[in-house]
Amino acid sequence: VFGVEGGFFPGFILSAIVGVVIYAIFLYQKPIKWWRIIAATLLVTIVVNVLMNTYWIHLLYGLDLRAAFLQRILKELIVPWIQIVILYVILNALQRVKIKR
Repeated sequence: VFGVEGGFFPGFILSAIVGVVIYAIFLYQKPIKWWRIIAATLLVTIVVNVLMNTYWIHLLYGLDLRAAFLQRILKELIVPWIQIVILYVILNALQRVKIKR
C-alpha cells in the first residue's frame, strides 16, 4: 500500500476532494444548466486533472513537468466534452426520478 511504485499517495486524495468540492459548488441543489456543467467540468479538468494530478505524477515518478503535461494534454482536450454530455444526460434523468424520503 505504501510502496514506492504506486499504491497510496495522499496527493490524489486531495485532488479527489477538490474535484468533488468544485462539482458541489456548481451543481449541488442548483438547477441543471449547460453553463453550470461546462464550467464545473472545465474547472475540474484544468485545476485537478491538468495542474494537480500532473504535479503528483511529477512527484511520484520524477517525470519532467513539461513532459508529463504534454503526455496528458491530448486526453484533457477531448475527454471533458464527453463528460459534459454524459453528465447533462445523467443529471436530467435523475431529476425525473422521484425519491421518497
